[in-house]
Amino acid sequence: QQNTNILSLYFTVLEGGGRIGGGGCISIDAGSASGGPGGDILLTAGSGGSSSSNGGNVIITSGKGNIDALGSGKVFIKSGDSSDSGSSGNISLQTGESNNASVNLSLSTGNSFLGNSGGV
Repeated sequence: QQNTNILSLYFTVLEGGGRIGGGGCISIDAGSASGGPGGDILLTAGSGGSSSSNGGNVIITSGKGNIDALGSGKVFIKSGDSSDSGSSGNISLQTGESNNASVNLSLSTGNSFLGNSGGV
């Protein structure tokens, strides 16, 4: 029996930038708990719709600096601080499994036109 109650949701959240002042801010907060674990934030791209379709990408990009002397924004990935008796959370980077080909995990820095590039 085919499920006909399928809902596909697509939305865009835009925060306007200021012409003279700073740009806007979008904050997603899963919330703290008083008696249990805190809420999770899960970002998952969509699956491909047919046998020849790739799954969607998850892309996190910092903002571009618009004046020559200013750099782009930074991307921070940080686990939360621990309590006095616990340990902080792990940071895991892992590629997905594949039956047909090996997959790569790449860490690299961008090119620098006037100075040294950063290290990994």
